Amino acid sequence: MGALTPTELLTAWKQEEVTVEMTLGHLVQNLVKQQTAIEALTPRLGKLRADVDRLLVLTTPQTTAGGKHNDCKKQRIG
Repeated sequence: MGALTPTELLTAWKQEEVTVEMTLGHLVQNLVKQQTAIEALTPRLGKLRADVDRLLVLTTPQTTAGGKHNDCKKQRIG
């Protein structure tokens, strides 16, 4: 049997359907699942941050020495 979710565990605890030992076992199993998920997602978060940083560099208007944006040149129509 897999670990009960925290909500299920609380319900079972309130109804006295689980012992202290069973409750601790479920808590440890849930903690291991959370730690495994965090460890799997952490490198992906770093890659996502790097991707966002690259996109910001590509999409942020650059300014000239005079403080004007290079992409804001006025065009004459005439």
